Amino acid sequence: MPSEVLASEATVARRRKALNLQGSRTATRDTPTSTKRQLVLDQMAKDPTSRKGPRLIREAIMFDSGIPLTRFNFVPPLHGNQTEQLHHH
Repeated sequence: MPSEVLASEATVARRRKALNLQGSRTATRDTPTSTKRQLVLDQMAKDPTSRKGPRLIREAIMFDSGIPLTRFNFVPPLHGNQTEQLHHH
């Protein structure tokens, strides 16, 4: 029978601070927009067939860089031909 691990909110906060861990909201706020954009573009470049969706791109960024971003950063930028199609309609 597994035992429960109990810790107060203050204990969790102290441990997170001691380990220098951030939540996605804090990391997103503290990371410059240009850096976030570049992280997304770098991951998209690793997926030339565009098979990865926003969730997988976000997970790959976390895995590769250690930066947890919120889901609101993942409106995919349009590629060249998609931009042209958008302007023609």
